Amino acid sequence: MGAAASASSNMYMNNIDSDIYISYPESSEFLDKLEKKMVELNYKIFDKTRFTGIIKTQTNNDISNMIETIIDKTKYIFVCISPKTLTSLVQTLEMNEILNISDRIEHKIFYFIMDPNYNQTTNPELNSFIKKNKCFDLYDDNSLFETTNKLLPLLHI
Repeated sequence: MGAAASASSNMYMNNIDSDIYISYPESSEFLDKLEKKMVELNYKIFDKTRFTGIIKTQTNNDISNMIETIIDKTKYIFVCISPKTLTSLVQTLEMNEILNISDRIEHKIFYFIMDPNYNQTTNPELNSFIKKNKCFDLYDDNSLFETTNKLLPLLHI
């Protein structure tokens, strides 16, 4: 990594001011709606599009360090789980960092099941990282409504 890329990423890392970091393999209509609701309630969502541009110039170790820094500086971590989670490079790196420090940040991790056919019952291996963290459904309007009502009392501005 060149000095310019390193300086750029360090400057970016020092300017993180967000309430919620969202790890997801792909966007969805219901994730977008949840994000919109959080913004309406004055939560700041970490802008992953800026991060995605920076990681193209970084090593995997640098990316992992950046993700850990972001997670440490963010109040809440929303992890969206779908069948594509296992094939998303960035989410795999995110999940690895979240699992590495999960004991320290357990209270601020919330999982969201994005596919009704891919959950802890159909795929028990998901329990190995969801553990005792809060887990919500987020794949249709009903689950969005229920999740929002259950999630909001758990968040503090």
